[in-house]
Amino acid sequence: HEPNVLIALDNAVPVQAKRLKAIKLSKGTRALDVGCGTGRHLPLLESYFAEVYGADVSNEMIKKALKRIDLEKTQLLYTDVLRIRGANRYDFIHASLSLMHIADIRAFFEKVYTLLTPGGVFFCVDADDARLRLGMAPSFWRDGAEIHVPFGVHGFDEIVTAAHQCGLVITESGRIPAPNEVIAQHPKFERYRGKPCLYYLTATKEASA
Repeated sequence: HEPNVLIALDNAVPVQAKRLKAIKLSKGTRALDVGCGTGRHLPLLESYFAEVYGADVSNEMIKKALKRIDLEKTQLLYTDVLRIRGANRYDFIHASLSLMHIADIRAFFEKVYTLLTPGGVFFCVDADDARLRLGMAPSFWRDGAEIHVPFGVHGFDEIVTAAHQCGLVITESGRIPAPNEVIAQHPKFERYRGKPCLYYLTATKEASA
């Protein structure tokens, strides 16, 4: 089957640069990775934060993530982010290719705002809705079978609006086309050339909140 274009793009230099920039904005010690999946980004978070938490609704993914983490620094939560209790708990919240799995995006950002400490930073990167206009609905492969995402892709403008309405201050956002180096590595991705495939957003909770 075709390689996962979203993961390839998420690992590309332009996205990693935005991710690192957001991480370095945070001055705190505790981070949460929403929809951590197999834990691709947990080692990176471990290198910047004293306490790291990865949350996912898939027990299968959690088991895979266990193989990547520092057990003394990272704790995995088998739960939906909306079920995480408490307030002002995390200095940095990260979500990579997770928002497409969330039906109520407004409720998600309300939870993010609640969980962030004052001055905390949120960063997300996800599939751009321009993909849908190209006839490319989000999906992933598991055990040789293609699984279509149940909720679908939220529009870039929808994400920006929801984050703003929930009280977050957006510091940077944009849409990212497929980099040439990714297309060169995966010729099947040629159809993505010049098309927005991912969006990213960095936002903060005001320190006075």
